[in-house]
Amino acid sequence: MHRTAEALEHSEAILHNSADKSPDEATTRRLHDLGDAVTREAKMIDERADVIAPRTDTAV
Repeated sequence: MHRTAEALEHSEAILHNSADKSPDEATTRRLHDLGDAVTREAKMIDERADVIAPRTDTAV
């Protein structure tokens, strides 16, 4: 589940990058909104994963 959240965060970054490059204001807004929604979902998945299977890769 953590990997799923990480993949979603990568997708979110792509969406925001695409939004920043879009010449169309409405498209920019929609892409940023979608990126924000993906971020929220990734955080929820990551939180659920922590409950189900806490991370063991805590690097110092």
